[in-house]
Amino acid sequence: MSFAPPKPEAAASSRLMASTASKLTLNAAPNGRPVKISKPDGLLVMKVAPEYPLEAKIVRLEGTMVLRTVIDKTGEVASVNALSCPPLLESVAVEAVKHWQYRSFSMTGQPVEVENDIRGRLRSRRVAANDPGAEPEMGSGQ
Repeated sequence: MSFAPPKPEAAASSRLMASTASKLTLNAAPNGRPVKISKPDGLLVMKVAPEYPLEAKIVRLEGTMVLRTVIDKTGEVASVNALSCPPLLESVAVEAVKHWQYRSFSMTGQPVEVENDIRGRLRSRRVAANDPGAEPEMGSGQ
């Protein structure tokens, strides 16, 4: 009897599942519903910062946010809903998170859609009325 080593993609998939299981809290959801997770930090591939509105920069507006996301089976953000966010910053925070990219999530070897709440602080690094190029900061706080 001969032993064939696992295919590289199968080994990579099981490593991802193992690392995912160690970093995430997965809560099984009913069929057709996203799996709820917490702290998917290790699977975030690309993060886009919000473009701060000039009005928010002028008044030095900062605040905390809670955004509920659904991440599809490919790692794309399928939907974002603001649960809590300063009204002037809500649309820019939601728009930025729509462009975040994750590695796909899997459960028992199958890709799954997941739901996650992003908690963080919104603030501009350089806040000045004459500096429309101020770089915004969006902490994940997950």
